[in-house]
Amino acid sequence: MTTIFINNKLNSCKHNPPGYDVWVGGVLHGDEESGAVKVNKEETNVEFKISDKVLCGGNLLTFASLGQQGVIKGPFTNGDKVDVPMAEDSSHREGTEVKPASASSTCQT
Repeated sequence: MTTIFINNKLNSCKHNPPGYDVWVGGVLHGDEESGAVKVNKEETNVEFKISDKVLCGGNLLTFASLGQQGVIKGPFTNGDKVDVPMAEDSSHREGTEVKPASASSTCQT
């Protein structure tokens, strides 16, 4: 099993106010069944063990409370340090509806 270290500094209060907690892994927001992990907005260097169930096409999907997703591109090797992509709050854009991603639309296994 590959172990990486996740850094969510791009979504801290300082870098992306008001700051965002982000789920990493799986195919849906909060997909603990697949092994996803919640990384708090100020956390850096979070150890994360990658299994096949948590990957989507060799990548890690990320989900903020905003309903959108980002991607941390693999492949991954032991000891990699990866940054969670910056979350964008599209819910405040006029005419934009934020929808949670569904498993079928995010990951083709």
